[in-house]
Amino acid sequence: MTVDGQDVPVEDPDAIAAGQTTVADERVQNPSEGAYEAAVRGALEQFRSSPFFKHDPNSLYEQALEVAFRDSTSIYTGTGEAASGETGPSDELLLAEEQTNQQAHQLRGLIVQDLIADLQDYADLPDLPTAPGNDPQSLPPKDETFVKQSIGFQMGLVFRYQISAGGTAPDWLEQANPASAPSLKQRADRLSAAPTAEQPSQPVRTFNIKAADFSTNPPQFERVQPLTDTNTIAIAWELTWHQPPAEGCSACQRDPNQHLLHYQVRRRSLDGSEPEAVYTLKPAEGVCFEANFRVTEAVINLLVERQILPSDSPNLSTLRDLQTEFPGSDAFLTALRGQVPAANHPLIDQHQHDLLRAALQGDGGLLKRLLPRFQLVDHFTAETLEDQAAMPATRAQLSLQHHPPSTSLKPPGRPLTLVATRYPSEPPRVPVDGEFIVEYQLTGNDWTIAGEPDQPVVPEVVAPERISARWSNPIPLRDGPAVPVAQYRLIFRKDTTLPIGSYGLDSSTQGPRSKTLPTTNARSLPTDIKIRLQPPGTDGITTQALVTVEGVADPVGLALQDALQQAGILPAGDAPQWRPEAWQVFLQTESVNGVPSALAPVKLLLQFTTTGGTNPEERQPAQLEWLPKPLRLPLLPPEDSRILVGLTHVPMPGLGTAALFNGTLTAIGYRLHPAQLRLLRLRWNQGQATSPSTRLTSTPATPC
Repeated sequence: MTVDGQDVPVEDPDAIAAGQTTVADERVQNPSEGAYEAAVRGALEQFRSSPFFKHDPNSLYEQALEVAFRDSTSIYTGTGEAASGETGPSDELLLAEEQTNQQAHQLRGLIVQDLIADLQDYADLPDLPTAPGNDPQSLPPKDETFVKQSIGFQMGLVFRYQISAGGTAPDWLEQANPASAPSLKQRADRLSAAPTAEQPSQPVRTFNIKAADFSTNPPQFERVQPLTDTNTIAIAWELTWHQPPAEGCSACQRDPNQHLLHYQVRRRSLDGSEPEAVYTLKPAEGVCFEANFRVTEAVINLLVERQILPSDSPNLSTLRDLQTEFPGSDAFLTALRGQVPAANHPLIDQHQHDLLRAALQGDGGLLKRLLPRFQLVDHFTAETLEDQAAMPATRAQLSLQHHPPSTSLKPPGRPLTLVATRYPSEPPRVPVDGEFIVEYQLTGNDWTIAGEPDQPVVPEVVAPERISARWSNPIPLRDGPAVPVAQYRLIFRKDTTLPIGSYGLDSSTQGPRSKTLPTTNARSLPTDIKIRLQPPGTDGITTQALVTVEGVADPVGLALQDALQQAGILPAGDAPQWRPEAWQVFLQTESVNGVPSALAPVKLLLQFTTTGGTNPEERQPAQLEWLPKPLRLPLLPPEDSRILVGLTHVPMPGLGTAALFNGTLTAIGYRLHPAQLRLLRLRWNQGQATSPSTRLTSTPATPC
């Protein structure tokens, strides 16, 4: 900005940047599980949507947002850095530049906003009675007191016109036609009543032409995306024109948001007695300035002069060879730090301003406009945590309407009405001491070996005597809402198992480690089987499940053992056959509002008693497997097994130079164990290979 000797502005300030671009957070329109924290993703069963995203350092929007709100950045300096005026003469010059540009841009913006507000207030003033003798076709007068106090009127920038019968408005008022644009002269000084003939004229153009009028070309709401939380409703949309103004208009003129005064929002509760809320809003954008930098000879000289790098450092040649243009000061300074010893990094921070000035490119940089994630964010802060926990799914009807700058002369635009639902998200507590008890009453028939050795059959399952579940209610939270439990249910998750012993927990049965992590147990999976339980009695034990019967409104009680057979968990039938399946069992609760809790692992107990026995035995397997009856398998012939005896050999590197790692494993070989341990190696087939009834695909060699 240029000022005269009396600090009076005489010219417009320079543009902040040579180019502009918009940056939006794409996660708003395309939300995924990765956009939320791990705790939210784990509880996704009770989580429907949320406007609160986690910080993503790889997001371009998040990166620009962090730079925009950093204390050390500014859009009013050529390098994009902010000054404090405390680190030396160069910083004082930077502070003067920043303050001068900031004052010029913000003062100009304030004046423009006042001009628009004065025009709107003037249009809203009531018409005064027409004086006798005036032309009845003339425009009615307004309050002259307001005119004398308004900057816009006193500068001669506001005028009224009237179209005569059969006439039309001037072309330059309705179209962006540079050929018919008028010109404007400015007074030479503040004491002049009018500009002189010597003053140069400047062309002017109408901003709100007819094609940008909301009454003749109303914009539309596009890409409407509502996201709700328990106490927040956030809505994102885009205000667009199906037919933008014609060519010749500036980018600002073609943006309907630049012609918007505000949005009017009406919120009405559909499931409650809350009064209707009406308010206005206007979303704001963040801005981030990004200058371009390059390693120049001036930068190299500064590195040597300020003793950041010695003059004979090979890193100087590396920096000279860099032909990259770095967008933003962070990328440029990071490249410098990569070639400077860590001990000299404080020198880069000390001389940062001079280095950036030496590397600054004269292309004007780029101004990034950070679009708001949501145009509307409505918080419900009057509700307590207890109210939100007891709240059912609550719907709210919102009506959005865009208003042009002059509400008295132009009608508002077409409204958008939608229904947003807030869902409760506070789950009840889940018992963590749950037990799933399977009781067996073993008889002599349960020990009868099934089948013949030559013709083995699938064994039958021993029928349990009773199946029950037991838990104790969790202690209420000291700080937090008490969420009542409406349902208890068992979650059964199937795993494959191998017939290699009684509840063997080898790698095949246990599965990958990722399946045993607590995060995978936080929510149920689509393949899980859910069994609703009847609430326990005074002893904390329940043996009944609740199932839905067609034609009956309420669930019907059923023995837990029968419910497991109906769900396909426990083999059913007169002679139920054993299946190679194992089950993980979890306990889950659900609130009266339908919010499920996380899954809590259940301890498995197998209790065995015999007829007339007095000492019952108990086992706690890692997974639930149904007990099969004994089965006698034929012995394998000698040709289906092999045993090798010898000294142990282990993989070891070579000796001498062969012990050096060369990037490959060629030097690694099996060598005799230093302790000369002896080892037995057993290999056998799963089935008899010479039998015609044995398939080759089912007879793999099994090492031990």
